[in-house]
Amino acid sequence: MSQSRILHVDDDADIRFLVELTLDQSPDLELRSYASGGEALAAAREDPPDLALVDVMMPGMDGISLAAAFRETPGLAAVPIIFVTAKAYPDEVARLRENGAADVIVKPFDLAALEASVRRILARPDGGGAGESR
Repeated sequence: MSQSRILHVDDDADIRFLVELTLDQSPDLELRSYASGGEALAAAREDPPDLALVDVMMPGMDGISLAAAFRETPGLAAVPIIFVTAKAYPDEVARLRENGAADVIVKPFDLAALEASVRRILARPDGGGAGESR
């Protein structure tokens, strides 16, 4: 069985743990979690993921900056990105979609809904495509 590689970056250890509990239990998903955008970018350059699950607000390299770095990096430009944010404002969601979000998940989030979003985007013929909306 082929595994889909998911890169997850969030500076909150509790969120990383909850996402690991949800996604890492599936034999068809391989989850790699990172605490910073810089660390996640370095890992992605070495082994590109099939999808990135990215917290928006992080110290240092935030989610928007990480997404921009993906778009500028050969081999990462087409990786679909799901942004995770605590800001549910319509203008914030629109801004994230303008920055290439395949989806936007609002914290606190339902873990089953998170997994459903990941699977829906991975199942798209184009792998999600940067900037597509649902």
